[in-house]
Amino acid sequence: LEKIAMFVEKGLIVVGESPSGLATLSGGDNARERYEKAVEKLWGNSSQRTYKLGKGKVYNTSAIDSVLVAENIQPDILFDHSELRWLHRNTDESDIYFLSAMPENGYKGVISFRSKGNAEIWDPVTGEVFSLDSKSNGDYTNLVMDIPAEKSCFVVFRSKKSDHPLKPLVPTIKLDLSKTPWQLRFPSGWGIKNEPVLTNQLVAWKDLPLSAEGKSFSGTVTYETSFMLEDISKATSYFLNLGRVEDIAKVKINGKDVGTCWTTPYVLDISEYLQQGENKLQVDVTGTWFNRLAYDAGIPEKDRKTWTIAGPEAGVPLKDYGLIGPVSIEVSN
Repeated sequence: LEKIAMFVEKGLIVVGESPSGLATLSGGDNARERYEKAVEKLWGNSSQRTYKLGKGKVYNTSAIDSVLVAENIQPDILFDHSELRWLHRNTDESDIYFLSAMPENGYKGVISFRSKGNAEIWDPVTGEVFSLDSKSNGDYTNLVMDIPAEKSCFVVFRSKKSDHPLKPLVPTIKLDLSKTPWQLRFPSGWGIKNEPVLTNQLVAWKDLPLSAEGKSFSGTVTYETSFMLEDISKATSYFLNLGRVEDIAKVKINGKDVGTCWTTPYVLDISEYLQQGENKLQVDVTGTWFNRLAYDAGIPEKDRKTWTIAGPEAGVPLKDYGLIGPVSIEVSN
């Protein structure tokens, strides 16, 4: 407390309620007297909300927001979303913001940053960097952002002009594949007949018309369907948006490997793999072993196919695994 008081006298601003008592019994009456003197020096009689001491002051409150307003310290970032998470740091050359959307909701709208300069968005998954259009508003720079659920990004402000391309517009849906006929191939030996499962609606494996053992499948399932595209333009970018995937998806189009998605958004650029007319789509989806372990926990040990040191208990709800979608082909000109 005495050291803090010394800092306040030289100009420090302290925010915090006065302590209610000494945290130790050591030192006896002399320590208690010294403590009470230090508290009085910092907080006065504790009835004042603001107490001046030397060049600094002490706010007798825990409401940091009201103190920032009183000190005319503007918010570092402004947005109309209570669940967008962010961090900010700066270097000699840049202001760097890290933004992260919650798993349940993304963010779409204007974000105002208390920074100046040319703005870029950095994708931490792909490493792609794009420049962003920005508008200055006093001490702030306004950016129109679209951050999908569970997605994160860096926004970087630098004084020098960006040499990266503008971020492309959000693609528009051209073709919905969610309710087209899909063929699912499960590996044999796990409670599912050795024949394709046909469905016109993408749901979790546990919600398919399968046996109890089949609904508890864990591993990799191959999804197959086809779609028609006419008048494919080389000036247009085509994207496959898989929607919700639990957990990893490996994609092939017309027999060629496109790539693997392991985190949201499950989107791949498929422009160079498409052909006029019919296109064949294959998605290999892999989930964890949770559901199978839960199923085996409820059957005699001699009949189990999986073992682990500490797995889920029998009767726990099964998790959603599989390609759940919606799946669509999107275009961006």
